[in-house]
Amino acid sequence: MSDLQIGLAVIGAFVIGAVIAYNKWQEGRVARRADRDFGSRHPDVLVSRTAAGAEPPEPDAPRATAVAGVASRAAAVERVEHTMGDVDAPPVPHTPAFEADWASDRAPLDARVDCVATLALGQPISGAEALAAGVLADEGVTKPVRWEGERADGGWEPVEADGTYRSLRAGLQLADRNGPATAQELGVFVKGMQDVAATLSAELAAPDVGGAAGQAVALDEFCADVDVQIGLNVIATETQPFAGTKLRALAEAGGLRLGDDGAFHRYDDHGHELYSLSNGGDPPFTAEGLRALATQAVTVTLDVPRAPGSTATFRLYLDFARQLEQALGGMLVDDNRKPVGQAALDRIGRQLERIYGQMDARGIPAGSPAAQRLFS
Repeated sequence: MSDLQIGLAVIGAFVIGAVIAYNKWQEGRVARRADRDFGSRHPDVLVSRTAAGAEPPEPDAPRATAVAGVASRAAAVERVEHTMGDVDAPPVPHTPAFEADWASDRAPLDARVDCVATLALGQPISGAEALAAGVLADEGVTKPVRWEGERADGGWEPVEADGTYRSLRAGLQLADRNGPATAQELGVFVKGMQDVAATLSAELAAPDVGGAAGQAVALDEFCADVDVQIGLNVIATETQPFAGTKLRALAEAGGLRLGDDGAFHRYDDHGHELYSLSNGGDPPFTAEGLRALATQAVTVTLDVPRAPGSTATFRLYLDFARQLEQALGGMLVDDNRKPVGQAALDRIGRQLERIYGQMDARGIPAGSPAAQRLFS
């Protein structure tokens, strides 16, 4: 090969290498831009992982309905097979007295949560008449609409067919887990209330649609920042799956009851769910199916904004997950099947304290009637 051919070959190799390097640089530049423009601005604090066990900096806020995994633990935990007496149901944490003791599906209207319109009636009417006219405000909307009536003694209550009311008010819920109420939907609601007012010969006081739409967006953004679910898994060894009969015994000893949805649930004294236990795969739990079930994994879930009790409930949740881990001879892992250590659990606890503080400051404590409605 001549010197010219050797030189051309070297130059060609250099050019090819330069083109490859430039393409790699461009790919990285595009990836960084895509991550910046379309990636989450708030890392999921419940799935953050660290190298060499170091804790990451605490981000501003988790995003909507993040399902928790947790950071790896440094060392394995010794397994101890427990007897049934080791999983006695712990005491239910104290829950605060909320603004009203109504079930969440009948929770009182709340200006923080609802777009409320009021009807001043010329004379008292029956609840049956109010409900018949109220259908006009429900047409064309997807968010829940609740009706309340003012009794003769001045108290307000959900409208009942056999009641008698001197004033009425209705509220369209501003947000839920499907997002905020839109300006269009709010406009339809107000138009429906105008029709109700005309039907009942009542005077209507309705909020501004534009202002209500802005409130709905702001409320939904707040909800997205605190809407977190924690899911910890207990997995079995390949040779020793968990027996359904033992799972049922452990769940019931821990104060959980099997529900129609195929999961066990722990409730407080007011019937509010604290946490749940479900099968890590198919099928869902049933009374009959548990007799023959053998499963490789179960999941303990805490729906943070819906569960009352705040940090006390989180501790109760962790205690139950650890008891299952030990009693079953399994391993506590996150959604990526990474073992869960105390440092990771402590980090989650700190994040939850901030979330609970945000909800309290907003006047919507975790597990309150307003929270039950917003996070449904």
